[in-house]
Order: sequence, then C-alpha cells, then structure tokens
Amino acid sequence: MTRFSIRALGAFLAPLALAAALPVCAAAQTIAVTNGRVITNGDAGVIESGTVLIRDGVIAEVGAQVRIPSGARVIDAEGGWITPGLFHPQTELGLVEVSAESGARDNAASGSSFTASMDVADAFNPAGNHIASARVKGVTRFAVHPAVGSAIIAGRGALADASGDPDSLFADRQFMLVDLSVSGARTAGGARSAAWAFLRAAIEDARFYPGRFMAHHEGDAINRFDAAAMVDVARGAMPLIMPMDRASDIRRAIQFADRYPNIRLIIVGGAEAISWPMRSRMRASPSSSIPCAICPKASTRWPQATARRPRCMQRGCSSLTPRWARICTGTRACYVSMPASPWLMGPAGTMPSAPSR
Repeated sequence: MTRFSIRALGAFLAPLALAAALPVCAAAQTIAVTNGRVITNGDAGVIESGTVLIRDGVIAEVGAQVRIPSGARVIDAEGGWITPGLFHPQTELGLVEVSAESGARDNAASGSSFTASMDVADAFNPAGNHIASARVKGVTRFAVHPAVGSAIIAGRGALADASGDPDSLFADRQFMLVDLSVSGARTAGGARSAAWAFLRAAIEDARFYPGRFMAHHEGDAINRFDAAAMVDVARGAMPLIMPMDRASDIRRAIQFADRYPNIRLIIVGGAEAISWPMRSRMRASPSSSIPCAICPKASTRWPQATARRPRCMQRGCSSLTPRWARICTGTRACYVSMPASPWLMGPAGTMPSAPSR
C-alpha cells in the first residue's frame, strides 16, 4: 500500500519557475533594504529591524547588523515586511483585464470548438495591469490558468514571472486544466456524470491517437488536434489539474487516478480533503500521490501565516507562500518600492518538495 500525500502545487511548478526564469533585477549595483521586519522562513526566523544587502542582483547578506558599503543605494522599509517572493499557483493574470468586458478577456473561448489544444501562451499579455498590481503585493511568479469555454477541458496553462518583460512567460504548455466541479457539470450538459464521461472519452481518444483518427477527424469526445494536445496528459508528461472541493468529487478523482495511473493529477481547492475521514480514504488508495493546490483554511493574513504557520501549512499544503521558500545569501533578488512598505521580492534558494504525510 502506498501512502497518500497532499503537497502544494508549488512543489511541482515553483522549482521549474526558479530554474527557468528570474525577473529582471537590479544589476551592477549594491542595494540595502533596511529597517524592515525580515521574514527569512529559515533558521534565522523573523529578524526585527533587519537589513537585506543585495549586490548585482544577488542577496549578499541578511541580518540585524549588516554593514552597508559606501555608495550603496539604501531603501528604508520603515518597519515594513521584507519577504521571499510569492509564487501564486492559480491565476488568470495576463489573460483578463476587465472581467465584465468580453473584449478584455482571453481566458476562455465559449464559441470555439477547440478544447485541449487551447494554449494560454497565445493570449498572454505580459503588460497586463493586474500583473503590476500582483507584483506590488509581492507575487514574483505565477501559474496562468485557462478557463472553461465550450467544454470541460479548458486547455493548457503556463508559468510566468511578474517582471512585465515581453518574455516573462517563460514556460508554456505546463499543465492541462479540466473542470469537474459543479460549473463543469453545467458545461458538460447539466450533470457531473456527463463531465466524467466526457473526460474518460477524451483520455481514450488521446491514448489511441493517431490510430483512432486515421479515417476521420473526430474522436469519441475531441477532434484530432485536441487529441494530439492530450497525448502528453495521457502519458503523464503533463499534469492534469482538476478544480474541486466536494468530498465525493475528490473520491471520484482518486478512482480516476487509480484507473489511469500514468496521469499526474493535481487537485485545486480540495476544501473537503482536509477532513480526517477523507484523508483516511486517501491513504488507503493505491494512488501514489495526488497533490493539492490552494490549501483549505489558509485564510490567515499572509504575514501572520508566514511568521506562525496555520494548521493547513503544517499538514503539507501552502497558501500563496510556499513554506520552504527562503531568504538566504547567494541567491538572486529583486525588489519593488511601495509607499509605506518596500517588499523584497525574488526567489530565495531552492524549493524542495514539501514533506509527505
């Protein structure tokens, strides 16, 4: 029997984010962010009235008694928080500017016949206004999720940084999103059974691609182009993300994972997965691991959640801040000034997998 574990989506996407791209940071200069409450998330804990010294875009020193070289640019945090950069695992940043205006939304295409082949990279706007707002709030990297259009399979998501640069979307086609929640049931025809039937048929279309399409363009659920896009999901090369909260939906997802062991399933939400009866059933499942993104009950205000981890973080999930992020020397750094509270932003060391439970 293999033990079931819940890990953060950041454990899958954040390491790639750190390896593949870094926001454009201040280079060839020395910057000292002083007089801040430094949340290291490491052995040093919280450093009151701390300083972070950055040389040529790399964190050189962190502490309460940091010697600031002459000529360094000094930013007074005025008692504000200095934190590791945040990785947000579920956003539509760069796709939606005004949600009520169809001309300012590129997250879904309800009038299109394509499903799995939809790619957010084709519509991503690195200069989106909401990206700048997220950066000011401390988000340095994020996953870009598509939304459901004409079918429950929304398409392929990507990873981006919040620099606003033209090449800030640094990893496309990183995961596939399928909606099997109550909204997915409506899209599929009005019932969850229809949504699951569509997904299973689409997976079978992908498993037997291209042979199933030799004589015609349409499969049982999706067309040839969409089936080609689903092949990586069927083979386990691309994670399949399922937003859901209800315990019965999660149990069905576990059964789906048991039926298709090659598929790398990630549950987004999972509000009822945290209950002890559900966790017991999860441990009994032969599924090796189904990660859960956006831990339930992670509603504590962020600075408090960092300094004092809420229960859900202790159980292996994370909210916006992966608890294994670190501010440490020798790593790249980036910053943004806020009127009352500058935030140090950038990766801090590596992000190993969260501990299994």
